[in-house]
Amino acid sequence: MIIVAVDGTTAFGGSYYTDSPTGGNFEQYVSKEVVQYIDSIYRTLKSPSSRAITGFSMGGYGAIKIGMKYNDLFGQIGSLSGSPLSIRYRKTIYKRALANHEKPKSVDELVNKITFETNWSLAAAYAKASAFSSNPMKSPLFLDLPFEVSSNETRDTIWQKWLDDDPLSLVSQYHKNLRSLDQIYIDHGDDETTLGTEDFIRELLRYEIGCTYYVFRGDHVDELLLRHVRMLQFLSSRWE
Repeated sequence: MIIVAVDGTTAFGGSYYTDSPTGGNFEQYVSKEVVQYIDSIYRTLKSPSSRAITGFSMGGYGAIKIGMKYNDLFGQIGSLSGSPLSIRYRKTIYKRALANHEKPKSVDELVNKITFETNWSLAAAYAKASAFSSNPMKSPLFLDLPFEVSSNETRDTIWQKWLDDDPLSLVSQYHKNLRSLDQIYIDHGDDETTLGTEDFIRELLRYEIGCTYYVFRGDHVDELLLRHVRMLQFLSSRWE
């Protein structure tokens, strides 16, 4: 087994493995450049049935999204506490975080003042905006934030962009690809309430897509090493 670890962070905090003119083309980077590079330097089996894409938290989100889009490259998906698999559960969290805050005047100010350690919700909102609602014409941050429309708007078009890039929303478009995969492994903790994992699992079942679903006792980072090992053992059993 060859394990390839990819860094998906950006100046804004996280790429969400999405192609973005603001944050970078991380979807293409992982699905094209990394795969081709590894195949060029190692003696790999160059087929989807011998290649899996996995991740934890944002990486679990990225694994599911990239895996369902590129079933010609990946035959297996593993997601540990993928975050988020249905973003609608965080609408209120982000709306409150963005309300009446002082917007940074530069990327440097954003990086230095709004951090995940000091204000997780606000930092996560900016990271997602750089990925899902980038705007190359809007200096200095080159992104659009949701919940800034006027009161007579019936729908927030920026928030809708975030919903459209949601794994739950993408199942209807890529359900045939998901059904063709050898294995899908998903876990989350019983104390994690804003990932939307249950909704995502129900959507898979609605399209008759099978998966292995494991709920452990704990929160986001509990038993992380054990969970990684359990997932790798499960995925490798198919290769054996």
